[in-house]
This record gives sequence, C-alpha cells and structure tokens, in this order.
Amino acid sequence: MNFNVAYKICAIVVAVGFSQTLAQVAPSLNQNSMLQYPIAKLFLSTDVNNNLSIEPVPAEHALLIQFLEDRLELRFKIERLPWKRALSKAIAGDGFLFGVSKTKERLQVLDFSEPLFEDHAWLVTRCDSQFSFKTLTDLKNKTIGVVRGTSVGEAFDAEANKSFRIEDDTDATEARFVKLEKGRMDALVFYKRTAVSREVLARDLNQRYAPKRENKKEPVFCVLEKPVATSSIHIAVKKAVHQQLLQRLNEVIVNARFVSGL
Repeated sequence: MNFNVAYKICAIVVAVGFSQTLAQVAPSLNQNSMLQYPIAKLFLSTDVNNNLSIEPVPAEHALLIQFLEDRLELRFKIERLPWKRALSKAIAGDGFLFGVSKTKERLQVLDFSEPLFEDHAWLVTRCDSQFSFKTLTDLKNKTIGVVRGTSVGEAFDAEANKSFRIEDDTDATEARFVKLEKGRMDALVFYKRTAVSREVLARDLNQRYAPKRENKKEPVFCVLEKPVATSSIHIAVKKAVHQQLLQRLNEVIVNARFVSGL
C-alpha cells in the first residue's frame, strides 16, 4: 500500500512552516483534560548513540503518536526498549508495540493495526566496496548487518545464515555504521520510509554517520540500487488483548487516510 499517514501529516507541517506548532496544524489537547484520559503503554525501540545516550523519538513518529492520542482521546505511556525486548513485551501482553511489520510468526501471537506507513529495507555499503544487488543470490558469502530480532522479509529471513551470514546488530545505529566503515560486514540493512529516495537517504546517512576526515569530499556510504524488501508498518498488540482500543485505532487510521486523500 502507498498509505503514509505520518508522512502526510509531516508534509502539512512543512507547508505551513516550521515556526508553527503541531497545535496549529491539528486539533490539540487541553493539557488539563489530557490528564484525565486513559493511558495505554506503547513500546518504541531505542537508538543509542556512541555517547550511550538514547536518541529522541524521530519527529515524524512523535507527530504521528500525538495525532493518534488526539483522535483516540488517550495518552500513550511511551517506553523505549531495545527492539527484541520491546517485541517480547508486546507478545507477553504488556502493551502496544509501535513500528512493527508482519511475519508468519508474529501473526500467530499479535494482532496488527491498519498500516501506518511503508518502509524500504535498503542495503548500505562502503562506497569503496559496494556490489551489485538485484536478487538475494547476489548476497552469497557476504556478511549483512541486521538489528537483532527484526525481520527483513520472509525470503531474506529464510536465507539468513545459509547463503549469506548475518551480523547481529544492536539498535545503536551510530555503532552499526562504525562497524560497517571498519569492514566488519559487507553491508547493513537500514529501514527508511518509501517516500524517501535512495539518493536522499545516502546523503543523509553520510552527513550523519560518515567519519569526519579532512579534505574528504567523496561519500563513505552508498545505498544499493534496489531495496531488499518493502514492508507495511503497524502498531501491534497481543492477540485477544485491548481489542476495543485496537478497533478504535483502526477507525482513526482509516478515517485519516480518507480525509487526507491518501
């Protein structure tokens, strides 16, 4: 699907100017009344930088969560955890999980919301050792960095540690790129919204993660020409738990999609 609620909302913010707040773009909550709203726990994966500090929730995700709170008239109690632990807590029924794709195994234990947006799973390499990627056979005998507990699509997952080797990564994006730059893997998998082009992603990754070198004009990291997979991204909850809230959540997503023309 090409539905992207978060991206559409962010586009509205850009259109009216960054000087305006979210309250000027979408109906805002009265802070006093918000305190009376019911609370639902929402797990989000962490991204730890090299200073061991947790990176803030991405702006587009924070905006989407606030939008959902507004429409649902509730507050999400956000808990940041490493991805694998966040997934385990959702499976245990401890709360909702934000930013999860569907797999056969997850569908057995979790119920999923309507899609929030779509992600491409891109392969990022060092530019001085990039290779052609068209099918999974091109990964034979290579080492690919994947965040522990994540899925890169059924076909990729089925071949992992068979025709190619998986380098288990933590959620620490900055540390992942250090490993790639030092040659500890041939490529890493990086997820980004389908609305973001390969060229824009490569530029942003180099600006943020390339090592700072004097007189270094050439990019360090390159994004290969084809994504490994494209997945719809959802909020999920343990089967048979919080079904009424999940139904309301789906109504909000579908209505937002209709109103915005997505």
